[in-house]
Amino acid sequence: MKKIVMLFLLVFSSSVCFAQDHLTFKGIPIDGKLTEFVSKLQEHGLVLTYTNDEGYASILKGTFAGFEDCLIYVLSSKKSHIVWKVSVKFPEQTSWYALKSRYNDYKTSLTQKYGAPNDDFHFFTKPYYEGDGYEFQALRNDKCSYTAFFDVTGGLIVIEIESKEYNSGRVAISYEDEINTQLKKNDQQTSINNDL
Repeated sequence: MKKIVMLFLLVFSSSVCFAQDHLTFKGIPIDGKLTEFVSKLQEHGLVLTYTNDEGYASILKGTFAGFEDCLIYVLSSKKSHIVWKVSVKFPEQTSWYALKSRYNDYKTSLTQKYGAPNDDFHFFTKPYYEGDGYEFQALRNDKCSYTAFFDVTGGLIVIEIESKEYNSGRVAISYEDEINTQLKKNDQQTSINNDL
């Protein structure tokens, strides 16, 4: 009997050691079918505005981190429809300094919560430079990079400034679940192998 109990404890402790948590968004684990995950976000007051015909991408609208009218993109694998990524796109800014300030504020908040980013890029590439009045043009032409990567328990969080239109940009924060990102990659590889 003692050996059975010891064996049970060994198996249980091994499974606990290898268990991995999913990354969360608004306190919800980034896991499960797209429709289920979207329903949970709707319970938090977000409004569904779009789901593609294939059922692997949805867009919701609502308040996030104090800003109204944010767009929340939810992506799942095409085959299993398991959610692997959530991206928040904050409202557009037409002032470079306001946009950069919003980026820095949220990067500071993420740093306080998760520690320093693993990678952090903020620069302009010639002929552009900050203060030349062409920051949005540089952003649109991939000559401006403001991106920070946070490797966290369960996945990856990325904050970046992205181009929207000629004289606007916005901050985006993406949450990628490590387990389900791998599931998505496996699904893609299976599809490729089947085609080959």
